[in-house]
Amino acid sequence: MNQLGEPVAGTACSRLFRQCGILSGTTANDNDQEECRVQSPGYPGIYPRNAHCLYRISSPRPGAASPASANAGRHVVALWQNDGRKINLRDWNQPTRDAGHSQRTSRSTAECEASGDYITIYDGVNTLAPVLARFCDGPLPQVVSSSADVTVEFRSSPLDTIYAGWTAIEGFELKVRIMAAENLQPVISSASEIGRSTITGTSSSSSSSNNNNNNNKCQWNVTSSGLSRGQLHSPAQTWPLRTMCHFRFVGRADERVWIYFAKYHFEKENSKRRQQQHQCRNALRIAEGDGSGWDPSTANSSAVGNGTIRLFCRDTRPPPLCERQLPVVANARGSDRSTTTPPPPCLTGESFLSNGSTLSVQQHLPEGTAFSPWKYVLVYEFFRPHQDGQPLLDVGGSERPINCNRLFSVGRNQSSDGGAVELRGSVKSPQNVFLFGRGGARHLK
Repeated sequence: MNQLGEPVAGTACSRLFRQCGILSGTTANDNDQEECRVQSPGYPGIYPRNAHCLYRISSPRPGAASPASANAGRHVVALWQNDGRKINLRDWNQPTRDAGHSQRTSRSTAECEASGDYITIYDGVNTLAPVLARFCDGPLPQVVSSSADVTVEFRSSPLDTIYAGWTAIEGFELKVRIMAAENLQPVISSASEIGRSTITGTSSSSSSSNNNNNNNKCQWNVTSSGLSRGQLHSPAQTWPLRTMCHFRFVGRADERVWIYFAKYHFEKENSKRRQQQHQCRNALRIAEGDGSGWDPSTANSSAVGNGTIRLFCRDTRPPPLCERQLPVVANARGSDRSTTTPPPPCLTGESFLSNGSTLSVQQHLPEGTAFSPWKYVLVYEFFRPHQDGQPLLDVGGSERPINCNRLFSVGRNQSSDGGAVELRGSVKSPQNVFLFGRGGARHLK
């Protein structure tokens, strides 16, 4: 296997990578063997001016005469470089920069494009695919594609300048592995005893020439089959720039939706890498219905209307968390079988409740997640607020219903021949989850 790829005929520096080893887990690291290495021309050393190199990485399709034939599952591509010194492109603003890592500062995408020397990772077979990351210095966190095809593009400016005191290794080297994709599914459902959710949607990126929201398929429908509940977990996949993730919870006509975040976190990014600040960075919207009628480019912390329940901004106003429920979520996933006392339930101020049968959660990711991964655990539950019977008023005379007390009564009925009519029915436990400790309710009687 050629770890440095195969030269593409008729090009100066483009290469094709057909086999980069199969990693069964979801995390690549420096101890893995047989990873491929994408390098700049002449690495480690001075790379040419006015270079345009394309590196096509693809996993052998199942069934081919390759190591992948034994694994018929879907594969994705992982790229990373933990050593920041191995991604070192020229910076016109720092011509005397030396090799000291502590003296190097990360540059934003705009700064990289202005210098003319930068690397772009595309989520697909060519440069028309969505952009996963664009950078010109390191380190590079693990970037994971949505499919078995990735294109890396390297460009250098046609202009040059005299560099003095340049002692750093010039150029770049990225490590590449193929990963099994069975653990990249963002939805992990935990069914209740009564009903199971139906989850449909896509988590892939389109190879369209237009890099807009509609092409980054991070959209899921969670449909209740009756009092369903479960969790949504963040995948290892890297989302492209300008992605809109949309989770739509669809209950039955008599059901409502209750959700809360047990985890919601964006890893800290270098301040120099941040692009121009918007009024609301990485806006998160909780809304009634299907979520239509929202333009995230105009989002701000005070926006309301169009069914919006709450709107949150990444840095200034993150959503409330119910972190004490994380052990419960772990138990549901089978990673912990402890029998410790469950934590107190989430309160109304830590969760969100729909008025209708459909609720939408929308996350705007204008900068993608390559340099600031998004980690979340979103718990959902469908419930019925309606109870059989009539409210049973307080016998003490306060004229108000007490908890789940209900009255079942019928008037006198006779058959056509004057005989009595036998009436039958059933009394069952309430189907309103908020009568069982949710939202802070307690002392059910």
